[in-house]
Formats: sequence, C-alpha cells, structure tokens
Amino acid sequence: MYAAHTAAGLQALLPPIVRFHDVPEYLARVSAAYAPALSFPQQTTVQQAINALREMRAVDVGHIYYIFVTDYNERLVGVINLHDLFFAVPGAHLFEVMDRRVFTLSADAGLEEQAHAMSESGLLALPVVDEQGRLVGAMEMRDLIAALEHNSAATAYRLAGLNSGAAIDAPLISQAGYRMIWQSASFVVALLLAWIVGSFEYSVTGTMLVVAMLPLLLRQGSLTGRQSLTMMVRSLALGVVRSGQPATVWRMLRRELLLGGVAGLCLGALAGSVVALWQGSTVLGLIAGGVLFVCMLLAAAAGVLMPLVCTRLRCDPARVSVPAVAAVTDIFSILLLIGLIVLAGQMGYL
Repeated sequence: MYAAHTAAGLQALLPPIVRFHDVPEYLARVSAAYAPALSFPQQTTVQQAINALREMRAVDVGHIYYIFVTDYNERLVGVINLHDLFFAVPGAHLFEVMDRRVFTLSADAGLEEQAHAMSESGLLALPVVDEQGRLVGAMEMRDLIAALEHNSAATAYRLAGLNSGAAIDAPLISQAGYRMIWQSASFVVALLLAWIVGSFEYSVTGTMLVVAMLPLLLRQGSLTGRQSLTMMVRSLALGVVRSGQPATVWRMLRRELLLGGVAGLCLGALAGSVVALWQGSTVLGLIAGGVLFVCMLLAAAAGVLMPLVCTRLRCDPARVSVPAVAAVTDIFSILLLIGLIVLAGQMGYL
C-alpha cells in the first residue's frame, strides 16, 4: 500500500501505470488520519508493478506496506503483500495473485471506528473506500496513533473542564473566561447543596452525622463517578462500547456497578462501623454505611450512563459528563442522607 502525504505535484512524478487517489475534501474533514493512496490496475503484470516501484524510489510517497489493486472504475478489488509480489511469477497479472479478502474502512468512519477496525484487522494500513467501493484514500497505523494521541489529550482537557486548545502561554482572559463557565456551574450546584442541607431541622446527633458524612460522600462519589466516566469515555472512543448496541452498554454498566458495589460495600461497612462506635448508635452506623454504599453505586451508574445521555443530546460527553455526574451523585446522596436522618429522628431513634 502507498499512502502519499503530499498531493501537490506528486501525481506528475508517478509512473503512468500508477493510479493516484487523492483524499476528497469531505473525507479530509471527517478524519485527519486519512491520506492519499496509490493503486495499480488489476491487469498490470507483476513485473510491471515491480518496475514501477523501483521508479518511485525517488518519490516521497510514504511507507510501503501493501499494493492496492483496482478495476477500471477504480473500485478496490484486492491487495497484495509486498513479499508475495516479489516472489510471484513476473508475467502473472495482479488479479491472479492478489488477495480478494480485503479489510476496508468506510469513508465516513469516525476515529473510534478506525481504531476498532485497525485493531480487528491487525494490519499496518487499511484502504478507505466510498459507498461505491472506490478507493479514495488510506489510513496508516502511525497516522492513526498520532490522531488518537491528539484526541486523548483533547479529551483529558475536556474532562478537566479546560479548553482543548489550552496552553501555558495562552491569554489569561480567554482561559479564565472558559474556566469560569464550569466553575460557575459547580458553584450553583454547591449553593443548591447548601440550601438542601440548611432546609431541614436536625437533632444534635443528626447534625454531627451530616457534618461528618458530607465530605466523605462528596469525595467518594466524585472519585467513583470519575473512574467510571473515564472508562466509559475511553470505551466509546475505542469502539468497545457503542450507543447503538445495548449489549455493550449493559456489559459496561454491569461491570462498573459490580466494581462500585464492592468498593461501596467495603467502605460503607468501614464507615458504618466507625460511626456506630463513635456515636454509640447502630442506627447511625447503618445510615452512614448504607448511604455511602448507595452513593458509590449511583456514581458508578451515572459515570456509565451520562456520556450516553450527552451523546443523545448532541453534547460533548467528555466536557459535560464530569460536572453532570458530580451534580447528580452529590444531590441524590445528600438527599438520601438527610431523608434517612429526618426519618430516624421522627421515629425516635435519634
């Protein structure tokens, strides 16, 4: 395969027998990992192809992995490994020695689909075809890795609530304005939590439990949600989980619920025991441990489901999911804690 990285003037330098497939403008917008490709007509003989390869040594066409073979309509019909080409009968035609089982990429495939296809094929390069099966470009492993690295860095910025183009020397005003958007959203959620906590009347014991449990719930819920969210965003990017395939979503949800449940059970039991010994009340211990367990389960579920909701609403999952998961987990966990404390007080346990 050839992947040509500079199209300008390259076609004029190629031997006449070689076909040049430039990346269409719409395809270049879909993925930066795509590059122009070269192919040989299927009627070309093995010796003609080898001679053309030798003539192209002075032309910078990128790395050579496989030879693409196309028909008269430029439809991809096969591929030949370089090893097989050089050991084939010189007078044989390419269509006689080519492998017709070809892994291809659709022209509109996203980065996650590209990564999934490349992983499934185990090849160093893949041809890109349009709806009619015509060769329109190619994707190399090195270009895909570079695109994935760029995408991973951008995702990490968005998960942290930063501009994906942020740099150390970026203008302070623009960066401060962008950060204030998410800091303001977090501030509103914090005010809502403060209003919820202050809207109820507690006994002295209940007040102490609320004060003691708030940092624990916020901390553990945030950590659990971020862990599940990171795994979900990564799985979506790699194509391991797909929103259109409920089985993959359910498998991911079940896994994260199990992990969150095990951690919540252990830490809930520890927190409940500490509170029970500290306050001398089994009821308070059960409330503390139970709420922490539910909090971590809820955070794990939110971390998996929130990116899917954002995708359905056409929002950026990496950018919106973090504050959304934190808000949902914090609000429901604190409501549950306060509700159980008030209920226990009304029943005479506090």
